[in-house]
Amino acid sequence: MPLLIVLVVVLLVLAAWVLLMPLWLYLRFRQGKARRRLVPWMVRFNGWLMLISTALFFVSVAIAGHWWPGALGHAGLGLAAGVCTGALAVVLGKVEHDPSRSYLTPNAWVAALLLVVVMLRLAAGLVEAWRRLAGHGALAWLPAFDHTTLFALGGLLLGHGLATAWGLRWRLPRRR
Repeated sequence: MPLLIVLVVVLLVLAAWVLLMPLWLYLRFRQGKARRRLVPWMVRFNGWLMLISTALFFVSVAIAGHWWPGALGHAGLGLAAGVCTGALAVVLGKVEHDPSRSYLTPNAWVAALLLVVVMLRLAAGLVEAWRRLAGHGALAWLPAFDHTTLFALGGLLLGHGLATAWGLRWRLPRRR
């Protein structure tokens, strides 16, 4: 009986996750394009923390490359693509300066692009899990179902954050 309760709870949590995913994605998109205040010391601090995070990510990927060959290459390509999207986000984003404050309004298209990439990778993972549970085996011939694409997605998101943080440092007014 307790095993049945655990199974029902796990299935309910999984169903709630699947049902709430569209709401989460919508709220994430709204937050991704919302106007926010830029605090100069936080922007500078975020830039340095993103550098540390990227270094730790690549150390982890180098270790994981022992089990997943090609992980480092995928992570590097993802980081390069993320730096490109981050630079695009900085260029297309609107930075407003008041005498005492600065504000950023990110570009909605860049936020939507990143959200679509994450959604596609989530869908690919769900399809892969479903196929494995059904006993059909992995779709190894399709690159989206390779585990190394997770490293590419991580590199993309880290590269985007890194380029955005350092680009915002560049766009903030200098101290007087």
